[in-house]
Amino acid sequence: MPLFHCAVADWGPALGELLDAAPVVSNGIGGKAVRLDVEGVPVFVKRVPLTDLERRQENVRSSANIFDLPCSATTGSVSRPAAGLA
Repeated sequence: MPLFHCAVADWGPALGELLDAAPVVSNGIGGKAVRLDVEGVPVFVKRVPLTDLERRQENVRSSANIFDLPCSATTGSVSRPAAGLA
């Protein structure tokens, strides 16, 4: 399977233009979703708007917990019992 993130990373500034021109597949409270074609494979892209805090220079491309959320609020970071075992 191709490494899509590598293919997309090579698009650079043109990525924004591609996202703007991509067909919208849904539009909801969390933002809109579009479909891109990456090396012949359709890829679902969720566009999530950033807050002003996330746009600050010191937070650009940061993985810091700038909203001081508890670890349990991070998707996939807490194991949950399987159905019927709780």
